[in-house]
Amino acid sequence: MNMKEKVRNDILVGMQIHLDACTMAILDAVIVKAIQNVEMMEITTLPATLDDTNQYVLNLFDVKKAPKLSPMTVEFYKSTINEFIALINKPLNKVTESDIEYYLMQKKPSNTNVSLNNLRRNLSAFFYMDAKGEADQ
Repeated sequence: MNMKEKVRNDILVGMQIHLDACTMAILDAVIVKAIQNVEMMEITTLPATLDDTNQYVLNLFDVKKAPKLSPMTVEFYKSTINEFIALINKPLNKVTESDIEYYLMQKKPSNTNVSLNNLRRNLSAFFYMDAKGEADQ
């Protein structure tokens, strides 16, 4: 995640409790336009903890994706990601493809292929591909 995305996401997470989903979408568009030609860089970096990093990713999900989904879908996605976090015990921004495959291997004995694909899809809601094709939160 680059600095522009971090600033944008921090603003959206901070405003989430004050705005409805429609207004949040407008705010997001305004932020994107306002910072398009701005270069940003972080001056200092503080070490992130497992809880802080994961909570940040969950907050971003609540702001960006959850409003577009049904409440049952949001609950299913969050249940899956929480189970995944408990199993791999590492920050979501450090997750590798191997971690996801390990999680799915652990789930395989008690799930059908359809269920495993649902779990994979649920996890993918918390990650996206950047312009370089690398996974990011």
